[in-house]
Amino acid sequence: MVIAPVTSIQKITVSGTIFDAQTKEPLVGVNVVVEGSTVGTISDISGKYSISVPDANATIIFSFIGYVTEKVPVGGRNVIDVSLIPDVQSLDEIVVIGYWYSQEK
Repeated sequence: MVIAPVTSIQKITVSGTIFDAQTKEPLVGVNVVVEGSTVGTISDISGKYSISVPDANATIIFSFIGYVTEKVPVGGRNVIDVSLIPDVQSLDEIVVIGYWYSQEK
């Protein structure tokens, strides 16, 4: 009789809150992605997120325009709170253009 080893893929749900490192305000709309996959989510209006990772050795990438991208190893944790640091250089590269149109009748 041959017994095959049983391998189970155990996904882990990781959640937490994402803050601005300087103001301590929650960040809305931060991209949260499992490195090397297409699994991702965004932070809600309170800066909270929840994502399913394939295992305890996964790495989560947190990215947001105007902030330094952070890569955080899960390390078996279920709660990971992250503070993103503003990226002053990238803010210099953003150009905002506004238009105003008015027509009298």
